[in-house]
Amino acid sequence: MSILLGNGDRTFQPQVTYVAGVNPFYLIVSDFNADGKPDLAVADAFGATIDILLGNGDGTFQPQVTYAVGSHPKSIAEGYFNGDGIPDLAVANVNSNNMSVLLGNGNGTFKTQVTYAVGTTPEAVAVADLNGNGNVDVVVGNNGTATASVFLNLLN
Repeated sequence: MSILLGNGDRTFQPQVTYVAGVNPFYLIVSDFNADGKPDLAVADAFGATIDILLGNGDGTFQPQVTYAVGSHPKSIAEGYFNGDGIPDLAVANVNSNNMSVLLGNGNGTFKTQVTYAVGTTPEAVAVADLNGNGNVDVVVGNNGTATASVFLNLLN
């Protein structure tokens, strides 16, 4: 995975490369350890893992920490699924036909995945409050069945 920092004049510094699994496919940026610095979550499509790289705040990142998910993770979304105000992750796993949910611990680490069955070939995951109850819900797009799996978060 390569990071190119901007110079502020529409040009970029030379790339800096980080190890992020075998085949980094998708990534999101968030602050997983609440230190005010951007961190990365990277889906490793061939490794059945996601990799977390905590940011140092200067455009560099700490070495990856790897978490097991289903086979061929293709999409990641961040949400606050258990109401504790700590970022959690939902991952669409194409070859497992499931979604992994990893609850955050607040220090940049995550609990072991919990999996949920979805349709065939889930390729996208998104979060939003779909039913207006103030809790984040999850939607998974299933390419193989041309369906969407909806998970309503009913914490309240």
